[in-house]
Amino acid sequence: MSVIEQPRPVLSPTVPAANEPHVVLYGISFDFYKTFVAAVGARPSLRLTFDGKNLEIMTISPLHEIYKRLLGNLIVVMAMELKLPIKCCGAFTFTRVDLERGLEPDECFYVKNERVVRGRTDIDFSRDPVPDLAVEVEVSRNVLNRLSIYASFGVPELWRFDGETLRAFYLRPDGEYEPREQSPSFPFLPLAELVPFIQRGVSTDDVSILLEFRDWVREHILPAWPGPVES
Repeated sequence: MSVIEQPRPVLSPTVPAANEPHVVLYGISFDFYKTFVAAVGARPSLRLTFDGKNLEIMTISPLHEIYKRLLGNLIVVMAMELKLPIKCCGAFTFTRVDLERGLEPDECFYVKNERVVRGRTDIDFSRDPVPDLAVEVEVSRNVLNRLSIYASFGVPELWRFDGETLRAFYLRPDGEYEPREQSPSFPFLPLAELVPFIQRGVSTDDVSILLEFRDWVREHILPAWPGPVES
């Protein structure tokens, strides 16, 4: 097993540096990964990524947390205004023994499959569906390929926010993600309109932003909303 520590480059020179140092452990087993996850427990200050043979351990910056929490709350406020049942599962660990992969999303949501997991506290991906939507805040780059890990789990949709742009990606049948103009989970939502609300999280209190976003949903989304489709 070897260890390497590197500086983390930001995605764009106009995005504030997140200062998220990381360590990568190369050539480790899935059993080691499981033991490590159990040892560190539920620590929101760490994000772990395991690709089957390498483990990336990343500390989370305040900027990263501001963006991810606000984006997740915007989704909840929108769903609340539309009376759209969703289940937010936060950053719980994705893992499956047969895949020997693991990671924590920044946020994840059940939308289409909300009823399937309703009332469940023991979600197991060997029998239960994965979340319909995972959110990635990328103010810094990961060394390991997190998208390939999401694809191995079959997560149908990803949102990626780099501090300037929010993009939706759909999982194709060939196991590759492709960008989409609209979110498959929320096709009525213009993703670009969310960006100013997220960016203001650095300079404005969350309650003010969420109240303004609620008013925006009522003005721009709710009038044309036909209501959720029963599955």
